[in-house]
Amino acid sequence: MSAVAFGCGSAAPVAVVDDGSTPHDRWLTQGDPVPNIMVLPTNGVYEPDVLVECGGPPTFPAAALRAPVLLSESDVADGAMVPLEEFLASGEGGFWPQDSYWTFINTDDVLMIVHIGADGAATTLAAERTDSGWMATRLATGGSCPIQVPLPEGLGEVGWREDPATPNEPESTLIALLATGRDCSSGHPMGDRLAPPQVVVTDDAIYVALVQYRPTGTQECPGNPEEAVTININEPRGDRPLINARTAAGTLADYVPVSPS
Repeated sequence: MSAVAFGCGSAAPVAVVDDGSTPHDRWLTQGDPVPNIMVLPTNGVYEPDVLVECGGPPTFPAAALRAPVLLSESDVADGAMVPLEEFLASGEGGFWPQDSYWTFINTDDVLMIVHIGADGAATTLAAERTDSGWMATRLATGGSCPIQVPLPEGLGEVGWREDPATPNEPESTLIALLATGRDCSSGHPMGDRLAPPQVVVTDDAIYVALVQYRPTGTQECPGNPEEAVTININEPRGDRPLINARTAAGTLADYVPVSPS
């Protein structure tokens, strides 16, 4: 098992907005700076212009989580609903929710609508305007639809858990984790492909986000090893919980009301 240690300072919780200093228009490779990958609320509120996604593109402003508008009350671009209505009328789409969608993105070029079931399951449909007309670009149903900051091309998700073999004592300044890359890597550890962690320490919790530079070339998927990661937060941990900042924002159902029946 490989091991890596990082040091970091404490910081106040902020709503993170990418300032554009990191290129997003190309594949990021090892050594490129990693943009902010966590979005934490300030006093429970997300900055309205922060862009997030739900299980994949398209992105939408966090403001849409505050007060979504029903599709039936929205004025959408001509033709935007045509490919979505055609799908919902198809054999597969006929089993999906047919009405009571919320509007999340509604521009001249992109439409995204969401249905939240009584069990919290989300159905998300999106269409985009192309040179040949409107086309469906997202058709997804079921699951909780986690809200995340989109990762630039070249970065991949990393799962982690606290290392049970290294108890995190309240007086310790070190956080011991076991991290696993989610991308196929032919069973090789991430090693130096693991980007430095992003950490926010507050009075109530410690937020950690890990990502990796994705492996290049053809890769097989036999399963990836866990790798030991140690983070120095430079102050005693106390009894504060450790929270994965990639999933701390919750799911659509945490913000959006159940679609009316």
